[in-house]
Amino acid sequence: MAKRQKIYNFDDVEEVYMDPPFSEEWGELDILTKDNENKRVWWTAPVGTVGTVLFSFDGKRLYNLWRDYPFNLSEEEQEIFREDEPFWYKKLGHRKRQAETDDE
Repeated sequence: MAKRQKIYNFDDVEEVYMDPPFSEEWGELDILTKDNENKRVWWTAPVGTVGTVLFSFDGKRLYNLWRDYPFNLSEEEQEIFREDEPFWYKKLGHRKRQAETDDE
C-alpha cells in the first residue's frame, strides 16, 4: 500500500490505518486522524474529494459532518463531539437547536 502524503504535519497528530482504508459508501478513504491522543473524534475524507468531511468515534462507523451532525448521532456521541470539537459544535450549534425545535 502506498503511503499517502499528509497536507499538514503536526507532531501530536495521531493516525490510524484501516485495512483497507475503504468504505462501501465513500470508496477509498484517507487515513483517520485526530489532533491528540485525548480526543475521541477521528477525522477522514474520501480520497480525491473536496468538501466531504467524515468523522468517527470508533474508526468503523463514519458520519458525514454536513449530513449527519447532529441528527444521526446518539446523545452520548453528541456530548463527545461537543467536548472534543468545540469549534465545530459552535459552528453547527444551530442545527442542534433546530433539531430540538423540530421534535416539539
